[in-house]
Amino acid sequence: MLKHHESNQRIEWVDQAKGLAILGICLFHFFQNYPERTHLVSLLDRNGARIGFAAVDLFFVLAGVNVSLSLVKMINKDNINWISWLKKRLTRLYITYWLSIVVTLIITFIWGEIKLQSGLDFLRIILGFPGYRLYQQINPGFWFFSVILQFYLIVPLLFTLTQYRFERILGFGLLAGLVVKVLCWWIVPTQSYWHGFFWQHHFIGSYLFEACLGIYWGFIYSRQQKFRAMDWCLTLILLGVGITLYGWQAALGREVFYMLGFNITFSPFFFLGSYWLCKTLGQKPLMNPVMKLFSILGQQSYQIYLIHQPLFFVWFRFWRSQINLTTLGGLSLTLVVTIILLSLYVWLFIRLESWLRNQIKFL
Repeated sequence: MLKHHESNQRIEWVDQAKGLAILGICLFHFFQNYPERTHLVSLLDRNGARIGFAAVDLFFVLAGVNVSLSLVKMINKDNINWISWLKKRLTRLYITYWLSIVVTLIITFIWGEIKLQSGLDFLRIILGFPGYRLYQQINPGFWFFSVILQFYLIVPLLFTLTQYRFERILGFGLLAGLVVKVLCWWIVPTQSYWHGFFWQHHFIGSYLFEACLGIYWGFIYSRQQKFRAMDWCLTLILLGVGITLYGWQAALGREVFYMLGFNITFSPFFFLGSYWLCKTLGQKPLMNPVMKLFSILGQQSYQIYLIHQPLFFVWFRFWRSQINLTTLGGLSLTLVVTIILLSLYVWLFIRLESWLRNQIKFL
């Protein structure tokens, strides 16, 4: 019999880890979209990309953890209703996503560069499978919705195929992740559209290992309320393998892409490291305000991911004409003002989303 975390309260370290991840992603996108490509900005962009990739992997491990925690109690009682489970999650996903489409189109209209070419393009966006071209033209953050949607849709099949055995789910995820990496390394041409498809975006296969790892570790945490010494040992071994391979490729003078395999070796460490960091800092009274902030960011991380980039596009275009962005002072001021605007923007979006959900319940 599995032990379930009975509290209806949110698990703080999960929210805090999400908060760390979304903060890293927003900073990466800030420097990625900053209008002036100074040496400092380019340096921060390159290193921020590594943080951004790691943060996305962390999101998918945490998504798996949340799925596992939501299912353990029902598995114990042998009363899983997959239709009800999917309905609850897809409703939450789509309401926020559709509202983000409206907000994005309004902002993009103000920016003056809406590039939808047909009604079919708009239909694909509404359904949640817009494809890479439309991601880039409308809102790059929409890819995240598409892959999370794919993950939720395959969860019932995943549990059924593995006969509800969590260790089998982990094995399936590892095998699927390795297959995708083999495709990227040796089979699919680098210049091909499908290389980008398998490498990142569009496809849950690129993140299936992380999601299945999260499902497995969610089961472990639900049963023991902690992670085992074995989990830490295997994680450190994987990290060592990843660092060795990474260094070997770099020594050969090859351009190293994190997502082409190293994420499988690094993601477990990022997750357990975030868990340890959040639990450790959470025990220090002086860090309470900071950890509370991370919790708030984590609770709204899905909304932030979907809506933050269009604001950057519009804001940077306007702000560029107001101050000199090439100086360190200009960069610092832009970062501070962007944080203020983004905070207000997210707050207004969340209030609007809450109102919309209440109206839907009323109807």
